[in-house]
Amino acid sequence: MSTTNSRNSSRELPDEPGLDIAACSITNGSPLDLISYPKEEIVTRYEFCLPEENGPFRTGQYKFTFKGYPVEVLIAEVESEQDDPLLRAAKSSPPLSGTTAELGNLPYEAYTDHRGEYPYTLAKVVILNHYPECLNVTENGLPNIDYERSQITGVELHEDKVLFLQILQYLFKNLIYCGTQSKIIRYEQVSYFNEIVFHKNKSVGISIIHAFTAPSAYQDAYKYHILGNQNSEFDDSIQALETKSISDEASLQSVILDVIDNVIRHWIEDRRLTEPFWDAKRVHNNTTVPTSPKTETNIQPTLLVLLDEALKHFGVHVYREPHVGAGELDYACCYTLPNNQRISIPVEFKLAHHSRFFDGLSKQLPQYMKSLRTTHGVFLALWFKDPKGEFFSLPKHHNFDGFTDELAKISKQVNSNNQLNISYRLIDASLRPTASY
Repeated sequence: MSTTNSRNSSRELPDEPGLDIAACSITNGSPLDLISYPKEEIVTRYEFCLPEENGPFRTGQYKFTFKGYPVEVLIAEVESEQDDPLLRAAKSSPPLSGTTAELGNLPYEAYTDHRGEYPYTLAKVVILNHYPECLNVTENGLPNIDYERSQITGVELHEDKVLFLQILQYLFKNLIYCGTQSKIIRYEQVSYFNEIVFHKNKSVGISIIHAFTAPSAYQDAYKYHILGNQNSEFDDSIQALETKSISDEASLQSVILDVIDNVIRHWIEDRRLTEPFWDAKRVHNNTTVPTSPKTETNIQPTLLVLLDEALKHFGVHVYREPHVGAGELDYACCYTLPNNQRISIPVEFKLAHHSRFFDGLSKQLPQYMKSLRTTHGVFLALWFKDPKGEFFSLPKHHNFDGFTDELAKISKQVNSNNQLNISYRLIDASLRPTASY
């Protein structure tokens, strides 16, 4: 079993914002078991969800020839998880959720395009006499990738994905055409698919799960995980923000703070969007582990999605943990002025119960600001202690108001000592008594 994923590790800010996993795949079996056979003995099957916005689709089974390949297409409705080959495959490959800390935050259904909602329309495309690109491997069984080319082009299109989408396009236009071009499915509309390659007469084969194969698919999955069916309401709250022009670092900082106050704080404190920041009570090794805040590392992707979704409304891009010379900053919020000058505001994030919380404000953030050559920064903190300490009791010697006062005092001192303009925000993500607890 092998895992492949793509991450940005550049020392400078990347050209594209957002979360940094471009695509990942899980392979069960070895391509080396198949490469010795001629293509006439190879069968490849692709399984994926048809986008609902392109429907409705006519179910049925179809056989035809496309570009010389014998092809079979099955279109069927999936009514429940028990009949769902996509979710079943995801759940049978635990490494998909353990490849990185970010993936570990996502439930299995978030990987799929139908998000675990039923019914949905499944397509199975079987191609005969075709040698898929997954069999283009080295003598060690590793993908035969032209890394020098990929450094120039970036993440390239998955050619077999293009092929099975072309097959569907041919089917919809020529065989079961319904009089509308809406059935044409674009590359970015399918981000998750299963690929099964096997010998038609022997018990030899491999299966591959492909996830996040479309642009922004990972961030879209994370947004779904956080907001669920509240996506449109979240977008409405962004649209309601006052439009501000950005002309310098001070105005960029002002926009960031407006987003934190009127979108992020509103959704966490007023709309009680706290679940993404907490690990639920669970049993581990016969021991009950109580509800507790997630780690800083596991919260960072959630905040990134919320910040990036809200700030892109203003043309501001948010980057995750760029290397700035003084270590790894949590986020950099970047904007390009009309004269093509790029300005950046660092955002340092900390949990209020972190043992060295105030070092982030007094030491780390000023160092990052110096490396970015900016005098403006934002220090963002999440508070988890409820008033009675029933669900979480740290930090022990502070309540929310007292901690806010201490934060204001130290922030003022840091700004005065270093001639900086750091603004802080403390957001209450604590649990409150409900029928669920």
